[in-house]
Amino acid sequence: MKFKLGGYTDSTAASPLIPLSAMLVASASNLKTKPEDGPKTDRSIQEASVFLAGRLTSNIGSFIQATTSSADHGRVSLDNVDVRAAKAIDLKGQDAIVGVSFNNNPTVTDPLNTVPAWRFPYMTSELTGPGSSPLLDGGLEMQVGGITAYAFVNDSIYVELGGYSSLPDSFLNTVNVDVPDPKLNGVAPYWRLAYIKDNHKDAYSIGLVGMNASLRPTDGTGSDKYDDIGVDASYQFLGTRKHIFTANSSYIHERQTLGATDSGNKYNLDRFDIAGSYYYDQTYGLNAGLFRINGNASDADSNGYILQADWTPFGKEGSWGAPWANVRVGLQYTGYSKFDGSSANASDNNTTYAFIWTAF
Repeated sequence: MKFKLGGYTDSTAASPLIPLSAMLVASASNLKTKPEDGPKTDRSIQEASVFLAGRLTSNIGSFIQATTSSADHGRVSLDNVDVRAAKAIDLKGQDAIVGVSFNNNPTVTDPLNTVPAWRFPYMTSELTGPGSSPLLDGGLEMQVGGITAYAFVNDSIYVELGGYSSLPDSFLNTVNVDVPDPKLNGVAPYWRLAYIKDNHKDAYSIGLVGMNASLRPTDGTGSDKYDDIGVDASYQFLGTRKHIFTANSSYIHERQTLGATDSGNKYNLDRFDIAGSYYYDQTYGLNAGLFRINGNASDADSNGYILQADWTPFGKEGSWGAPWANVRVGLQYTGYSKFDGSSANASDNNTTYAFIWTAF
């Protein structure tokens, strides 16, 4: 967290280097039942990314990701972007880190693994998924640009405030990101507050997050308003680093007023996620998660669980090839008790997913 909040600038290099890295994810997915309008299986290079991620100057750093996949047929698109300027200061006798970020995905700046951009599952099948989720849950990723200012005070209080606007169509076309419709109408304010406590052998956090957005269709009148507010909490036991337990949870409530697309009708949409993991010797992992999406629209509800086992043979400080060789192999299963408002045949969307994740 300190590395990220410090603007990605911490380095052992005597002088700034070009901070390039890359990752590759190969995967195989299988649905329980073949859908009418899609494939039952998928085997592909799910994600191949290059990163400019690290220190650029003593106070400026970046996390810039460019990605392609088998589905993109070689087309490279701009993925997550987080460019920061940060500095450690004395704030009325308290140690603090203050910074400014330009980024393209609300919650991508967050230091915790509880909010949508970084929560479990960290990699999952792209064959299917619920059709409804709050706008803050990835509804604006890569298509907006925002500036947020943040402070981390006394290693405990994290505050972030900023706003997002839709990026120009010409820019999105240049970086191979699909032009969205509808788009943000004006600036969408975003805010974050969290309390973080690090006891060295364990750590915990509790926080609030929110965003208010108005979307306007390009060929219509009026706008749809989305007011999101969420709470989150986490706990991690590190001990001697031999046995590591982690629990992350979040709840997001969204109030919708659909003035452009549904005659001003109002809806509520709620999403609850909780996940826990156990890792032995930073190598063998078991993960389990529950998710529940509920709303008063007829097709809003989706409920299910995710189970994952993984093995990380390389990637630890003392492992073979460090720090160049980093590999995780995993097997994941997602089960549904309700899918897009229906319990009948929800389990047809149950998905088995295997992956090999490497980073260089």
